[in-house]
Amino acid sequence: EIGTASDDLALGSPDAGTGDELARALTRAGWPAFHPAAAMPAGGLALWFRLWGSWLAEPTLARLADLLALPETGILVGGRRAQKAVALAECRDRWMAPRTEDLRRRVAEADFRRDSERKSAEEILEAAEKLEKWRADFLRDFPKTLGNLLTIFAKLPHPAGEVAAEMADWLADAAPVISRVRRGAGYWLDQMLAEIPSPTPVPPPGRAVDVQGWLELYHEPGHHLILCGMNEGKVPARGGGEPWLGEQVRKALGLTTDADRAARDAFLFQALVECRRADGRVDAFCGKSGAGGDALLPSRLLLAAGREDLPRRVNELFREVEPPEAGMRWERDFLWTPKATPPPLRLSATALGGWLACPFRYYLKSVLGMQTPEPARQEWNARDFGTVAHEVLERWGRDTEAREFEKTEAIHAWLSSELDRVVAEWFGKRPPLAVRIQAESLRNRLLWLSRVQAINRVEGWQVMDVERKIELKFGESVVVAKIDRIDRHRDTGRLRVLDYKTGKVDTVEKAHRAKISANAVLPAHLPDDCPAIHESGGKDFLWHNLQLPLYAAALAAECPDVPLPGYFTVGSSAAAVGIHEWSDFDAADLAAAESCAAWVAGQIAAGVFGPPAEKVNYDDFAVLAAGRKFPESVNPVPPATDASASRPNAGASSSA
Repeated sequence: EIGTASDDLALGSPDAGTGDELARALTRAGWPAFHPAAAMPAGGLALWFRLWGSWLAEPTLARLADLLALPETGILVGGRRAQKAVALAECRDRWMAPRTEDLRRRVAEADFRRDSERKSAEEILEAAEKLEKWRADFLRDFPKTLGNLLTIFAKLPHPAGEVAAEMADWLADAAPVISRVRRGAGYWLDQMLAEIPSPTPVPPPGRAVDVQGWLELYHEPGHHLILCGMNEGKVPARGGGEPWLGEQVRKALGLTTDADRAARDAFLFQALVECRRADGRVDAFCGKSGAGGDALLPSRLLLAAGREDLPRRVNELFREVEPPEAGMRWERDFLWTPKATPPPLRLSATALGGWLACPFRYYLKSVLGMQTPEPARQEWNARDFGTVAHEVLERWGRDTEAREFEKTEAIHAWLSSELDRVVAEWFGKRPPLAVRIQAESLRNRLLWLSRVQAINRVEGWQVMDVERKIELKFGESVVVAKIDRIDRHRDTGRLRVLDYKTGKVDTVEKAHRAKISANAVLPAHLPDDCPAIHESGGKDFLWHNLQLPLYAAALAAECPDVPLPGYFTVGSSAAAVGIHEWSDFDAADLAAAESCAAWVAGQIAAGVFGPPAEKVNYDDFAVLAAGRKFPESVNPVPPATDASASRPNAGASSSA
């Protein structure tokens, strides 16, 4: 507003944190700023060796992931370092593997869907084994192994090669001491890193402003001085507060005291002001509250004035001082901007309900493949628990002899033994305590399931197939799925499609559609005349899940009657375990579900991924809205610009 030229400005702060924020704010506003006192994080080889020290202390796959994030690791594990880092994150999240031996076991026993997945997992295992060999050598002979490693790193381009040379010089000087002092490799790495100079801040290209520290401002020639962070405790500066070095002890030892600092800072402030009194300007700013909401006081230097000026300064500094939180309000300073992505033509039957709930969240999850991974979990999450239960029941269903058992004891004995095998495949002989408890809980559920299954078998229902792959074509799109279980009644020949559920579910019908009341308000992406709204039994319904009806549609040609959709719930109590059928599901419902699926597939193929629904039952992406409604936080999904680009498969497993 004043129009000061950048080369006539002296800008600084006695508070390093304020100086950092000043530089960031000015740079964002188009004035590239440089803060020479900014604390530079360790990078390059220094950062690599810090992470290597943690790998020496505990060689977990989490530490391996940190190492693979750095380019220096590539020289040790070969090419495709970045791809290995991504694949490792996916393996840790999928398998809950904390260490290399867990990864080795899973790679050996896993049933990979594609050869590329197996190759990727084997590359990760190979990288982990290479780094574990380096680790073993480090712990056995630290000086020799470090020297070998530095010889390799010396071949890296600038500046890593020069840093490796400095470390090699340190090792040459320290080798005689290392041989005589019994310390671990981690200790010597810390000593080496302590003697490597910290990186020096580098000015940004085209910098316009420097944000100086307090002592440097004395030498700044600009006629317009702006002082920020003029708060008590920052200026005058305070000592370190050492309990054994009080002011009197410091004075007796000839050390700098707080009184010395106060005198120095008072002189500097007065000099900065007086040299600009004739033809310059000074603006001083002090904060009212800190980052944690604590109240801040203005510096006493701002109150060091004569009787004629002091009342005006007090009024200026303390006018309208509100509580720290009074001015806090949410303001949007950005919008999420989705990227243009070709819509998928191969769709998951289970994911179509996601589009009906919210097309934008469907886009995030099923088109971009975004999810929240939990690679560091110590126990099964809900997904793991369901996966293990499905795995055990799938193996039972594939055993043509076991699935014909009619006795509870025989069914449960088979399932219990298979559960032990699955747990061993995940964790070997020593699963975590939390997982052992979860496994016993699942064993109880399988006992209750065995009772229900025995009754079901006596009533004439036979397991005909499990994990059957199906495909339904709607226009250019293909809806794909795997049916957990298909039963056939031995007397009537009627088919029943079952989906195993380990969580809480409502009735089968309520899990797929809801009755529309007279005052219901539909989401903005569902017009009143869309096929998601249909009539059944004289009532209007809204589809919100199409999974089991589409399963029935895929098998409709195999029997004269409409296949029965149903859930086999494997709940947490005996009462919550049972088979639940949609008994009045008929051909009209089947046709309505197919019509809705065709419409949703057409919307997805046309790239319709908006507007976002304001509210959904389960929001995996609430964090992206920053506490606000999604429509206020995102731009519309742009249309795909390259129609010839490869289309992703909706529901593909990935993370972002």
